[in-house]
Amino acid sequence: MREATLKPAVQVKRRRTLKRFGLICVCILIWFIITSVHRAYGTKHVVESALNMREIGGSLLRYANDHAGHYPNQLSDLLRYGEDIPSDWFVVEWGSATPASGQTLNERADQMDAGGHCSYAYLAPGRMEKDVPLDSVLMYEDDGVGPSGGINCLFGDGHAEVLTISQAINAIIRTVRESDRLPTTAPSTQNTAQVIRSH
Repeated sequence: MREATLKPAVQVKRRRTLKRFGLICVCILIWFIITSVHRAYGTKHVVESALNMREIGGSLLRYANDHAGHYPNQLSDLLRYGEDIPSDWFVVEWGSATPASGQTLNERADQMDAGGHCSYAYLAPGRMEKDVPLDSVLMYEDDGVGPSGGINCLFGDGHAEVLTISQAINAIIRTVRESDRLPTTAPSTQNTAQVIRSH
């Protein structure tokens, strides 16, 4: 009699164990899906920012070619020069800057000069293209740390790369020392403090 009552109890225990195991497997699967989506989301925006930087870099080179090898004094000069760069290329998704909304290129350039419409710090104001080393940073994301935990930088050779915070700081310091200039868009105090705290 005792064996007959134990058998259903063991079956119930096995069913509960299998249900718990199944629930754990589903939770692990959901976790993998969420982290994959988050990683893809972050990668997508980091890649978009790098592509935007490369396009802006191409505009910088065109500007320099038409101005005796001189880079513009500020990124907004690209718009005044006639480069029809979409406003959202100057901002990163995760930052606080918003795209300039002016109807004309000059209105958008003026809004950029007023502040809050550019996520990038520019390190080559007025420099000669021929004097910029290929490993110098032309511009970098200055509107918070991206989803990847790094900072996109555009280099003198035209490539954009995500660097760790310490690598980006070292590359920026090296560039500033080489050029003996400061960025034309002053890094915001909040973002600079955030980078220093996390470094």
